[in-house]
Amino acid sequence: MKNDPSKLEKLENLIECFLPIQKWGFSKSSAFFSGNAPDVSFGVRTPRFPTIIYNSKYCRVKFLMGNEGYLDHLYVYYGRLHASDDERTMMWNGEECYCWHWYIPTLLLKFLDGRSPQETANLRSTSPKRLQTFIDLELDKTAQQPEFIARYHATIWENYNKDLFEVFDLRHPELWKNYVMFVKSYYSIVGMPPNIIPSWDKIC
Repeated sequence: MKNDPSKLEKLENLIECFLPIQKWGFSKSSAFFSGNAPDVSFGVRTPRFPTIIYNSKYCRVKFLMGNEGYLDHLYVYYGRLHASDDERTMMWNGEECYCWHWYIPTLLLKFLDGRSPQETANLRSTSPKRLQTFIDLELDKTAQQPEFIARYHATIWENYNKDLFEVFDLRHPELWKNYVMFVKSYYSIVGMPPNIIPSWDKIC
């Protein structure tokens, strides 16, 4: 099956409709069809996935449109400026690690909320503090998944502002170091599947 350029156009229209791309200085870096399925997708039918990456002075954000069954699903990943376009992992300081991060609501936002790793482990099913109103208002609405996810991340940007982006900023190594320690502590509490290589606490 050939890649359909209109799918990239549809994805770009969705992103720029719902997210304040220009406000935060993001510009489109690349657009392509990725051969890497979203990590959380099983039984996906799309052979290659429309993908657009935006760069800013802070970080990179990757938007990937997959599908499960016959429904489109939007996936959003955040990366530091050294992240490869189409690889999930890279070698960093002699170690293979994940350079794209997809668990933002679970870990990073709770880190920014000031929760400890233990609190985060205890409250895994709890929404980040600054997003609870959005969840309460939107969860039962009938918006399609891609629109909901785009608006969800727009709300993250609005509520966390540059605090979110600066964690990934290569100019703030101490902030990133603190987050890495938080992630390692979190996974030491909740555990990880033994067959995942690299382990989920290996991030860069």
